Amino acid sequence: MTSIITGSDGFIGRKLIEKLSKSEIETLTLKRKDGDLSKISLNNLIEDNIKIDRVFHLAAKTFVPHAWEKPEKFIQENISSTLNVLNYCRLRNVPLIYISAYIYGDQSILPIKENTKIKASNPYAQSKYLCEQICKYYVEVFSLDITILRPFNVYGPGQNKNFLIPQIIDQIKNNKELIVNSFNPKRDYIHVDDLADALVAASLKITGLQIYNIGSGSSISVKGIIDLIEEIINKPLGFKEKNITRNNELMDVVADISEATASLNWNPQLNLKSGLTQILLQEGLCV
Repeated sequence: MTSIITGSDGFIGRKLIEKLSKSEIETLTLKRKDGDLSKISLNNLIEDNIKIDRVFHLAAKTFVPHAWEKPEKFIQENISSTLNVLNYCRLRNVPLIYISAYIYGDQSILPIKENTKIKASNPYAQSKYLCEQICKYYVEVFSLDITILRPFNVYGPGQNKNFLIPQIIDQIKNNKELIVNSFNPKRDYIHVDDLADALVAASLKITGLQIYNIGSGSSISVKGIIDLIEEIINKPLGFKEKNITRNNELMDVVADISEATASLNWNPQLNLKSGLTQILLQEGLCV
């Protein structure tokens, strides 16, 4: 088997390549330097004589605060690159695994199932929801096989410092002032290893349109993460909060992962304490 991975040099893409190599699945990787998929046709980047069995579309603009600054850019680029990939899959009749995002917004009933009403709470989530709608259209009209994964909050070694957990760890490691915006928001965290396993499992079972939540099935607050890190390194940290609330902040999210468990035979293997310990060991903050 040969798989295309767009966004292969990203946080999730690097881990997916590692997992696929262990499954003896060859990969054709497309990185940022190879071209902007919102402007350059995927058909022009892949030689016609290469037999492609599936495409993983990971490339996207993802950082939510930047999405608020230039919402039109996020929506336009994410939709354009997805249409580009869908066109390639349509012409070659190749199945697609599309990585979406948390698009449910503020929900009163937890855990959240895949059929929960969508409430995109920021421009990034809206761009992903619109891409999902286009994917569904291609399934219905062009009979493509597409599996959509909706990961909740992904974390792990090598994540950009713009995100919460690496931001906290960077402050500790570099003896910076220990501050977070708020202690209160709760999120469902999924380790990048477990997400990559879900992507591989999904790629081996693509029929029609399938949608799966990928999370841990439980949530933890920012303060809870700090407490867990203190427990792992056996040291009080003394973090302070700014009492800042982001635009359309969500106070709690929990994934219902029963569909992925039943259909893909997938379950997360790393709980948050184990995942944080892995990162802290790598950063030299615990033994």
